[in-house]
Amino acid sequence: MDDRYSASLYEIEIGIVVPALIYAPVWLADQRGFLRDEGLTVRLRSFGSTDGTTAALRDGVVPVTIGSPEGSVADALSGGDLRLVSGFVNRPPLSMIAQPRYHSMADLRGAKLGTTSLKEGTCHLMEKMMAAHGMHQPADFQFVMAGAHPQRWETLKAGTLDAAIQLVPFNCVAEETGFLNLGDVDE
Repeated sequence: MDDRYSASLYEIEIGIVVPALIYAPVWLADQRGFLRDEGLTVRLRSFGSTDGTTAALRDGVVPVTIGSPEGSVADALSGGDLRLVSGFVNRPPLSMIAQPRYHSMADLRGAKLGTTSLKEGTCHLMEKMMAAHGMHQPADFQFVMAGAHPQRWETLKAGTLDAAIQLVPFNCVAEETGFLNLGDVDE
């Protein structure tokens, strides 16, 4: 390690929605000492929703976030200070998971779809998926605020949601327990 970093490490807190598999590169870099070798200590801080993560960034609670870009784009377009620096994933590892009674995307007409936000993240991905099957919100389906992936999984299991986009590994767990994967994002 370079001597200029030996006295102290630069600490940075990164805002995230919830701990998820997509942050594995950060965890791996930390565990393998790659961050320390660059003079960094990193802590991921969960804010539980995309809106909450964007608010934490905008309010200066954290200096950087890894999350969906919509909140930062909207802030910048309205004259705010938030900016996108880079992308973290090119294709999110997300799948539309549905109750076993739904066998196709077309079957979701009139369904309640779980999301963490009505203006960021998963709602836009679900809108795109549903539009590809000729359905639009609110005429053809309804969004339900159901939290991030762990909370949506619990709500799906409870039967109060018809479907929701789920992140790896929740999509795999859902399939193993009888829920149907109606398609991956960007399929």
